[in-house]
Amino acid sequence: MTNYFLISVSNRENLELCMKYGMAGFTNSINGLWTFLDIGIGDYISFIYGARVRNLYKVVDKVAYKNAELLPPWPPVTFKMSGNTYYFPFRLYLKQERVLDEPMVRPEFAYVAENLLLRGGYRKTHFQADLITLHNVSNMGDHLMENSRC
Repeated sequence: MTNYFLISVSNRENLELCMKYGMAGFTNSINGLWTFLDIGIGDYISFIYGARVRNLYKVVDKVAYKNAELLPPWPPVTFKMSGNTYYFPFRLYLKQERVLDEPMVRPEFAYVAENLLLRGGYRKTHFQADLITLHNVSNMGDHLMENSRC
């Protein structure tokens, strides 16, 4: 069965890297692993950043890399309070289906925004949306031609 996920992106730089390289990367944390395992090949995703839903992608491959500390495009992240450093070994490779940049303040995303708040907001790495939302997103923005890539 096909699923649709909204992936929370922590900053604009990471969003731009995801879109430029046509991939989503997840940290070597429990949340990163959980997200990587939850999303399968053939599923669809969109990115959430700044309370906006960006683009629609189909997951075409997924890879977990060993020794990914210096693997581009994301640099390691060190948190000041804990001192823990995270890198991005879990990767989803994506094929862009649609170009869109829609506010979450739309009836189609109302339950998503409400559930993100109930589940701890953007600290959660991903949110599984329903197939009605996937259908709605599939009709937003502009469709890419068959041979287009991210």
